[in-house]
Amino acid sequence: MSERFFVSPAVSGDRAQLTGDEARHLAAVMRARVGDQIILFDGSGAEFLAEVTALHKQVADLTIVERRPISRELTRELTLAVALPRGERQKWLVEKATELGVTCLLPLITTRGVAEPVPSALDRLRRSVIEACKQCLRNRLMEIAPPVRAGELFDSAPAGICVLADPNGQSRAVVN
Repeated sequence: MSERFFVSPAVSGDRAQLTGDEARHLAAVMRARVGDQIILFDGSGAEFLAEVTALHKQVADLTIVERRPISRELTRELTLAVALPRGERQKWLVEKATELGVTCLLPLITTRGVAEPVPSALDRLRRSVIEACKQCLRNRLMEIAPPVRAGELFDSAPAGICVLADPNGQSRAVVN
């Protein structure tokens, strides 16, 4: 069984529990049985080999067999500041940013933005991060930061290079 499962809260000790959708997926979709081994990750940067010890409707009890400190992260942190697109493109953006190794997605509030980065939308994006991490084998969750106004971000940009997209189709690099 090669499916990866996200466990929250973080694993500490030699026991863990899957709850909610993750537990239902393990029991109903993957048809796990007591004694099966699965891979867990908790967003801390490690993954865990775990054995199923009990299955219930909403909970799966697990014993941690091995902790694997596997890093699949970029050598540098990367923040992507972007005005969120509408609908399913938001989910696609989060999936691709996660797969590319982006450390933090910073939703921008812009004058002509088509989607508002409201709390419910940000919660959906966080769930998409978990799903993308399962697929691309990342063990750290990409952070979805609180939204910021574009002007405030550009005014407070740290020293370094910022690459901006020009609405006329030209890109320009700004060195602070």
